[in-house]
Amino acid sequence: MNWSEITLRAITTKRLFYFDKEVNSTCTRICRQLDIEVFPDYSGQSYYKYNETTDTWKKKGITKKQKTTFDSLIFDDRLKDKFESSPSQILFVFEDDLFQGIVHFTDYGKKVVYHDLYKNFFEFEKKLKEFLIIKGFGADAFIKFFQFRADKSPKKRDEYLKKKQRIEKEKVNYPLDSLFTIDLLEFCYSSFHDLNGDEKPLIIMDSEKTAINKLRNLIMHNKDNTGISSTMPHDYTKFKSEFFEPVQIFKKIFAVLNKKIEVYNIAQRPVLNKIWLSNLNKISDSELHRLFFDYEKYI
Repeated sequence: MNWSEITLRAITTKRLFYFDKEVNSTCTRICRQLDIEVFPDYSGQSYYKYNETTDTWKKKGITKKQKTTFDSLIFDDRLKDKFESSPSQILFVFEDDLFQGIVHFTDYGKKVVYHDLYKNFFEFEKKLKEFLIIKGFGADAFIKFFQFRADKSPKKRDEYLKKKQRIEKEKVNYPLDSLFTIDLLEFCYSSFHDLNGDEKPLIIMDSEKTAINKLRNLIMHNKDNTGISSTMPHDYTKFKSEFFEPVQIFKKIFAVLNKKIEVYNIAQRPVLNKIWLSNLNKISDSELHRLFFDYEKYI
Protein backbone atom coordinates (compact mmCIF):
# COMPACT_ATOMS: atom_id res chain seq x y z
CA MET A 1 0.00 0.00 0.00
CA ASN A 2 1.76 3.13 -1.24
CA TRP A 3 0.96 6.73 -0.34
CA SER A 4 0.73 8.87 -3.48
CA GLU A 5 2.06 12.42 -3.23
CA ILE A 6 3.30 14.75 -5.95
CA THR A 7 6.07 17.31 -5.60
CA LEU A 8 5.82 21.08 -5.88
CA ARG A 9 6.98 20.78 -9.47
CA ALA A 10 3.42 19.75 -10.40
CA ILE A 11 1.70 22.84 -8.96
CA THR A 12 4.34 25.57 -9.24
CA THR A 13 3.37 28.60 -11.31
CA LYS A 14 6.25 29.04 -13.73
CA ARG A 15 4.89 31.75 -16.01
CA LEU A 16 5.15 34.81 -13.80
CA PHE A 17 4.51 38.52 -13.77
CA TYR A 18 7.46 40.44 -12.32
CA PHE A 19 7.47 43.81 -10.62
CA ASP A 20 8.31 46.69 -12.93
CA LYS A 21 8.59 50.26 -11.66
CA GLU A 22 7.38 51.69 -14.95
CA VAL A 23 4.05 49.90 -14.66
CA ASN A 24 3.81 49.62 -10.88
CA SER A 25 0.22 50.92 -11.00
CA THR A 26 -0.81 47.69 -12.71
CA CYS A 27 1.09 45.67 -10.11
CA THR A 28 -0.73 47.63 -7.41
CA ARG A 29 -4.11 46.92 -9.01
CA ILE A 30 -3.35 43.17 -9.19
CA CYS A 31 -2.39 43.11 -5.51
CA ARG A 32 -5.58 44.87 -4.50
CA GLN A 33 -7.80 42.63 -6.61
CA LEU A 34 -6.14 39.30 -5.72
CA ASP A 35 -5.50 40.14 -2.08
CA ILE A 36 -1.74 39.60 -2.37
CA GLU A 37 1.21 41.85 -1.56
CA VAL A 38 4.19 40.28 -3.33
CA PHE A 39 5.71 40.47 -6.81
CA PRO A 40 8.98 38.72 -7.64
CA ASP A 41 11.98 40.64 -8.98
CA TYR A 42 13.52 39.74 -12.35
CA SER A 43 16.66 38.51 -10.59
CA GLY A 44 14.91 35.81 -8.60
CA GLN A 45 16.89 36.86 -5.55
CA SER A 46 14.46 39.42 -4.19
CA TYR A 47 10.85 40.54 -4.35
CA TYR A 48 8.75 43.69 -4.00
CA LYS A 49 6.26 43.95 -1.16
CA TYR A 50 3.27 46.26 -1.47
CA ASN A 51 2.03 48.27 1.52
CA GLU A 52 -1.64 49.05 0.98
CA THR A 53 -1.77 51.59 3.81
CA THR A 54 0.98 53.79 2.38
CA ASP A 55 0.46 52.70 -1.24
CA THR A 56 4.20 52.06 -1.61
CA TRP A 57 6.51 49.25 -2.71
CA LYS A 58 9.59 48.03 -0.88
CA LYS A 59 12.28 45.70 -2.23
CA LYS A 60 13.23 42.77 0.04
CA GLY A 61 15.62 39.85 -0.23
CA ILE A 62 14.15 36.34 -0.39
CA THR A 63 14.96 34.63 2.91
CA LYS A 64 15.75 30.95 3.41
CA LYS A 65 12.33 30.43 5.02
CA GLN A 66 10.60 31.71 1.90
CA LYS A 67 12.47 29.31 -0.38
CA THR A 68 11.59 25.76 -1.33
CA THR A 69 12.53 23.32 -4.08
CA PHE A 70 10.85 21.63 -7.02
CA ASP A 71 11.33 18.19 -5.47
CA SER A 72 9.69 19.01 -2.11
CA LEU A 73 6.61 16.89 -1.45
CA ILE A 74 3.53 19.11 -1.40
CA PHE A 75 2.52 17.96 2.10
CA ASP A 76 5.96 18.13 3.66
CA ASP A 77 5.20 19.37 7.20
CA ARG A 78 7.99 21.96 6.93
CA LEU A 79 6.03 23.80 4.25
CA LYS A 80 3.34 24.86 6.72
CA ASP A 81 5.82 27.02 8.68
CA LYS A 82 7.21 28.41 5.44
CA PHE A 83 3.77 29.42 4.17
CA GLU A 84 2.88 31.02 7.50
CA SER A 85 6.04 33.11 7.67
CA SER A 86 5.98 34.34 4.07
CA PRO A 87 3.99 37.42 2.90
CA SER A 88 0.79 36.45 1.05
CA GLN A 89 1.66 32.81 1.81
CA ILE A 90 3.79 32.71 -1.34
CA LEU A 91 6.90 30.51 -1.59
CA PHE A 92 9.69 30.95 -4.12
CA VAL A 93 10.59 27.68 -5.83
CA PHE A 94 14.17 26.88 -6.86
CA GLU A 95 16.00 24.10 -8.66
CA ASP A 96 19.80 23.95 -8.50
CA ASP A 97 19.77 27.47 -7.01
CA LEU A 98 17.87 28.81 -10.03
CA PHE A 99 14.55 30.57 -9.47
CA GLN A 100 11.83 28.59 -11.25
CA GLY A 101 8.50 29.96 -10.05
CA ILE A 102 6.20 30.52 -7.11
CA VAL A 103 3.69 28.47 -5.15
CA HIS A 104 0.72 30.08 -3.47
CA PHE A 105 -1.46 28.05 -1.12
CA THR A 106 -4.34 28.36 -3.59
CA ASP A 107 -2.31 26.20 -6.01
CA TYR A 108 -3.33 23.25 -3.82
CA GLY A 109 -6.77 23.48 -5.38
CA LYS A 110 -5.49 22.03 -8.65
CA LYS A 111 -6.94 18.79 -10.01
CA VAL A 112 -3.70 16.84 -9.65
CA VAL A 113 -3.72 17.38 -5.86
CA TYR A 114 -7.27 16.10 -5.53
CA HIS A 115 -6.51 13.18 -7.83
CA ASP A 116 -3.68 11.94 -5.60
CA LEU A 117 -5.73 12.25 -2.44
CA TYR A 118 -8.63 10.42 -4.08
CA LYS A 119 -6.28 7.53 -4.89
CA ASN A 120 -5.03 7.52 -1.30
CA PHE A 121 -8.55 7.35 0.12
CA PHE A 122 -9.52 4.59 -2.31
CA GLU A 123 -6.45 2.55 -1.29
CA PHE A 124 -6.89 3.28 2.41
CA GLU A 125 -10.55 2.25 2.56
CA LYS A 126 -9.97 -0.90 0.54
CA LYS A 127 -7.00 -2.01 2.62
CA LEU A 128 -8.64 -1.11 5.94
CA LYS A 129 -11.64 -3.31 5.07
CA GLU A 130 -9.32 -6.16 4.08
CA PHE A 131 -7.29 -5.72 7.26
CA LEU A 132 -10.37 -5.76 9.50
CA ILE A 133 -11.64 -8.94 7.85
CA ILE A 134 -8.21 -10.55 8.28
CA LYS A 135 -8.29 -9.62 11.98
CA GLY A 136 -11.66 -11.34 12.32
CA PHE A 137 -13.89 -8.25 12.18
CA GLY A 138 -16.33 -9.06 9.41
CA ALA A 139 -20.01 -8.32 8.95
CA ASP A 140 -21.07 -10.02 12.19
CA ALA A 141 -18.70 -7.83 14.21
CA PHE A 142 -20.14 -4.67 12.64
CA ILE A 143 -23.71 -5.85 13.25
CA LYS A 144 -22.87 -6.12 16.95
CA PHE A 145 -20.98 -2.81 16.82
CA PHE A 146 -23.90 -0.86 15.38
CA GLN A 147 -26.25 -2.37 17.96
CA PHE A 148 -23.74 -1.35 20.64
CA ARG A 149 -23.66 2.23 19.30
CA ALA A 150 -27.46 2.35 19.04
CA ASP A 151 -27.79 1.34 22.70
CA LYS A 152 -25.22 3.93 23.79
CA SER A 153 -26.48 6.81 21.64
CA PRO A 154 -30.27 7.23 21.94
CA LYS A 155 -30.25 10.35 19.75
CA LYS A 156 -28.58 8.44 16.91
CA ARG A 157 -30.25 5.11 17.59
CA ASP A 158 -32.25 5.02 14.35
CA GLU A 159 -29.17 5.96 12.30
CA TYR A 160 -27.10 3.10 13.72
CA LEU A 161 -29.92 0.58 13.46
CA LYS A 162 -30.31 1.44 9.76
CA LYS A 163 -26.61 0.75 9.26
CA LYS A 164 -27.00 -2.53 11.13
CA GLN A 165 -29.91 -3.58 8.91
CA ARG A 166 -27.94 -2.71 5.78
CA ILE A 167 -25.02 -4.89 6.87
CA GLU A 168 -27.40 -7.76 7.73
CA LYS A 169 -28.92 -7.50 4.27
CA GLU A 170 -25.65 -7.37 2.34
CA LYS A 171 -23.28 -9.43 4.50
CA VAL A 172 -23.34 -12.57 2.34
CA ASN A 173 -22.10 -10.98 -0.87
CA TYR A 174 -20.72 -7.60 0.22
CA PRO A 175 -19.73 -7.90 3.89
CA LEU A 176 -18.20 -4.43 4.39
CA ASP A 177 -18.80 -2.70 1.06
CA SER A 178 -21.65 -0.53 2.33
CA LEU A 179 -19.55 0.97 5.13
CA PHE A 180 -18.22 4.51 4.93
CA THR A 181 -14.80 5.68 6.09
CA ILE A 182 -16.29 7.17 9.24
CA ASP A 183 -17.89 3.81 10.13
CA LEU A 184 -14.59 2.00 9.72
CA LEU A 185 -12.63 4.53 11.77
CA GLU A 186 -15.22 4.70 14.56
CA PHE A 187 -15.11 0.92 14.79
CA CYS A 188 -11.32 0.93 15.08
CA TYR A 189 -11.09 3.05 18.23
CA SER A 190 -14.47 2.26 19.82
CA SER A 191 -14.82 1.04 23.40
CA PHE A 192 -16.87 -1.75 21.79
CA HIS A 193 -13.65 -3.78 21.74
CA ASP A 194 -13.34 -3.53 25.53
CA LEU A 195 -16.40 -5.74 25.96
CA ASN A 196 -14.41 -8.87 25.06
CA GLY A 197 -10.98 -7.53 25.90
CA ASP A 198 -10.07 -7.32 22.19
CA GLU A 199 -7.17 -5.23 20.97
CA LYS A 200 -8.34 -2.23 18.99
CA PRO A 201 -7.42 -2.86 15.34
CA LEU A 202 -6.11 0.67 14.71
CA ILE A 203 -5.08 3.33 17.20
CA ILE A 204 -6.78 6.59 16.26
CA MET A 205 -8.29 9.49 18.20
CA ASP A 206 -11.77 10.89 17.74
CA SER A 207 -10.36 14.23 16.55
CA GLU A 208 -8.28 12.42 13.93
CA LYS A 209 -11.33 10.49 12.74
CA THR A 210 -13.28 13.72 12.37
CA ALA A 211 -10.47 15.44 10.45
CA ILE A 212 -10.03 12.50 8.06
CA ASN A 213 -13.76 12.19 7.42
CA LYS A 214 -14.12 15.93 6.67
CA LEU A 215 -11.14 15.74 4.34
CA ARG A 216 -12.63 12.75 2.55
CA ASN A 217 -15.89 14.62 1.98
CA LEU A 218 -13.99 17.64 0.69
CA ILE A 219 -12.05 15.50 -1.80
CA MET A 220 -14.94 13.29 -2.94
CA HIS A 221 -17.24 16.27 -3.49
CA ASN A 222 -14.48 18.44 -4.98
CA LYS A 223 -15.03 21.29 -2.55
CA ASP A 224 -12.83 24.39 -2.53
CA ASN A 225 -10.00 23.94 -0.04
CA THR A 226 -8.66 27.49 -0.07
CA GLY A 227 -11.57 29.74 0.84
CA ILE A 228 -15.24 30.54 0.36
CA SER A 229 -15.18 30.78 -3.43
CA SER A 230 -13.06 31.91 -6.36
CA THR A 231 -14.87 35.26 -6.38
CA MET A 232 -13.98 36.10 -2.77
CA PRO A 233 -10.65 36.51 -0.92
CA HIS A 234 -9.03 33.17 -0.15
CA ASP A 235 -8.56 32.18 3.46
CA TYR A 236 -5.19 30.71 4.44
CA THR A 237 -6.39 29.89 7.97
CA LYS A 238 -9.20 27.77 6.50
CA PHE A 239 -6.75 26.09 4.11
CA LYS A 240 -4.36 25.20 6.94
CA SER A 241 -6.92 23.95 9.45
CA GLU A 242 -9.36 22.23 7.09
CA PHE A 243 -7.03 20.89 4.43
CA PHE A 244 -3.26 20.93 4.97
CA GLU A 245 -3.27 19.72 8.58
CA PRO A 246 -6.00 17.06 8.01
CA VAL A 247 -3.97 15.69 5.08
CA GLN A 248 -1.01 15.29 7.42
CA ILE A 249 -3.23 13.47 9.93
CA PHE A 250 -4.54 11.21 7.16
CA LYS A 251 -0.98 10.59 5.96
CA LYS A 252 0.05 9.53 9.47
CA ILE A 253 -2.89 7.11 9.92
CA PHE A 254 -2.28 5.77 6.40
CA ALA A 255 1.30 4.94 7.46
CA VAL A 256 0.11 3.28 10.68
CA LEU A 257 -2.27 1.03 8.74
CA ASN A 258 0.41 0.28 6.17
CA LYS A 259 2.83 -0.82 8.89
CA LYS A 260 0.22 -3.11 10.44
CA ILE A 261 -0.41 -4.71 7.05
CA GLU A 262 3.34 -5.16 6.47
CA VAL A 263 3.76 -6.77 9.90
CA TYR A 264 0.94 -9.17 9.08
CA ASN A 265 2.41 -9.96 5.65
CA ILE A 266 5.82 -10.72 7.17
CA ALA A 267 4.20 -13.04 9.69
CA GLN A 268 2.50 -14.88 6.82
CA ARG A 269 5.72 -15.46 4.86
CA PRO A 270 6.34 -19.03 6.14
CA VAL A 271 2.82 -20.12 5.22
CA LEU A 272 2.86 -18.46 1.79
CA ASN A 273 6.37 -19.71 1.05
CA LYS A 274 5.36 -23.31 1.68
CA ILE A 275 2.39 -22.90 -0.65
CA TRP A 276 4.62 -21.41 -3.36
CA LEU A 277 7.25 -24.12 -3.05
CA SER A 278 4.62 -26.87 -3.09
CA ASN A 279 3.15 -25.44 -6.30
CA LEU A 280 6.58 -25.07 -7.91
CA ASN A 281 7.27 -28.75 -7.29
CA LYS A 282 4.34 -29.58 -9.59
CA ILE A 283 5.64 -27.85 -12.73
CA SER A 284 8.21 -29.06 -15.29
CA ASP A 285 11.87 -28.01 -15.34
CA SER A 286 11.32 -25.81 -18.41
CA GLU A 287 8.35 -24.10 -16.78
CA LEU A 288 10.35 -23.62 -13.62
CA HIS A 289 13.18 -22.00 -15.59
CA ARG A 290 10.78 -19.73 -17.45
CA LEU A 291 9.06 -18.72 -14.20
CA PHE A 292 12.28 -17.52 -12.61
CA PHE A 293 13.50 -15.89 -15.80
CA ASP A 294 10.27 -13.82 -16.02
CA TYR A 295 9.69 -13.74 -12.28
CA GLU A 296 8.33 -10.19 -12.14
CA LYS A 297 5.49 -11.15 -14.52
CA TYR A 298 4.18 -13.78 -12.11
CA ILE A 299 4.16 -11.93 -8.80
